[in-house]
Amino acid sequence: MCMLGGVSSRTKKISEVEIKPDKIDDFFRFIQKTIHNILGSSIEGTLQVSYEGNPGILIIGSHGAVRYEILVVCYRKILYRVTAWGPESENYASQLSMQLEKLIYLFAEGEGKGIIYFVFVPGKNLIPAKAESRIVRFVQSLLLGNMVFLFAVSIILSYIFYLMFGPFYTPLALVLAQIPLLFIAPWIVAAVMGDWTLNEKHGDVFIVGVKIPFEKYHYILEKYFIPSKYQIKRRLYEGLQGETISPQFVKALMSDYELDPSEVEVEIKKYPLYNIVKEVAEKFKIKAPKIYLSNILVPNAAATGLYPLSSAVFVTSGLLVKLDLEEIKAVLGHEFSHLKNRDVLLFFLLGTAEYFTRVYLVLTWLLYMPGFLSMFYLIVSLTAFFFLAKSIEARADLDSAEKLGLANKLATALRKIGYTRIAMEKTLSGRLFAWLAWKPHPPTLFRIEVLEKIATEKVRYKSPWAAALRLCVKDFWHTLLSI
Repeated sequence: MCMLGGVSSRTKKISEVEIKPDKIDDFFRFIQKTIHNILGSSIEGTLQVSYEGNPGILIIGSHGAVRYEILVVCYRKILYRVTAWGPESENYASQLSMQLEKLIYLFAEGEGKGIIYFVFVPGKNLIPAKAESRIVRFVQSLLLGNMVFLFAVSIILSYIFYLMFGPFYTPLALVLAQIPLLFIAPWIVAAVMGDWTLNEKHGDVFIVGVKIPFEKYHYILEKYFIPSKYQIKRRLYEGLQGETISPQFVKALMSDYELDPSEVEVEIKKYPLYNIVKEVAEKFKIKAPKIYLSNILVPNAAATGLYPLSSAVFVTSGLLVKLDLEEIKAVLGHEFSHLKNRDVLLFFLLGTAEYFTRVYLVLTWLLYMPGFLSMFYLIVSLTAFFFLAKSIEARADLDSAEKLGLANKLATALRKIGYTRIAMEKTLSGRLFAWLAWKPHPPTLFRIEVLEKIATEKVRYKSPWAAALRLCVKDFWHTLLSI
């Protein structure tokens, strides 16, 4: 960003979004139409332009005392520049930039159309029983969103333990109470989050995506698809013919919901998820765990269990929607590395060691020192703990790349599901914050860079553990020195 005499200009290249050549015109039409809907009569004109030989559009206008200019250029990657003149130009340019970026990512998600997905597993309940269970929905909401409530519960439990066991034995009792949970964690998570259990007989997942013109999306969603989602899903399931569903059948069905078949795009995916998991397990030379599909739009996969024979893998429908087959394999390879190396147990032991050290040694010693030192130690120890966690996650990336040979596919998967984090990490301060944050994953850009180097330079590491720790320390130190 630069400012000079009441002028504010923001220029940004969004390299993680790639527009297919045959979709560039659609992209410009989408940006132009939605910007017009947002800015309305303040727009004075729109021009098609060429910027360094690449196609673009220029939108100019004025809002009160502020004049603005929006340039969007597309050459597969996206470049935009927002310039504003006049009072409050910096604030206005910032608002326009944020709105424009949201539109760019929105187009990347659905190519300018709203998408509604229907997921089902042939041979299984069309509607998961959990979807109708108020108790399960309540627990899911706690696990996925209401962390304040969970934090309050943990405080209450700690206080009860304190009353029962006293100050010295309470930390030990709290840790011992968690051990049974480690053994039954796969069953707990399966009961709450596993909508479908996949097996050899019922191992395929069908996803039907219906793309609707964005201007009609919210209207159709609220009038038909939300109140009648199970009825529509049942009608789609009845259209299943052998191994597929006809797109023409889906389009014809949409005509019952105020949609012209000609304006609807249909995307049908079939994933042999059970066979995919089994194949990846064989590459890691471990028995295939129990496989659960969670009907959640958030793209994610996770593995839990103290040892491979009692483990479970969870895949969300959002992950299947976002990724192709090889990208899914690469992500699962990351999770199987956690199972193979018993990382659940490793995280528990590391966390316990940090907790006992802090409670029984350091905090006792710090009673005789200034009070701020206890807070300083807490910050340093937890930051170090999560840095070790980041190294373990980086090692899982290296394991997946080594065992499956899909380093580039894991990199593209991370790009697809990490738009927000990538955007934040493009600045050095954002990347440093990602390293220091109390979160287990290293910066997404760092993970992508390592994987792309493995793919392009055919780099191999004798010890993934040592390589992961070395790469993490090196990138953190380089980022810190570059600030």
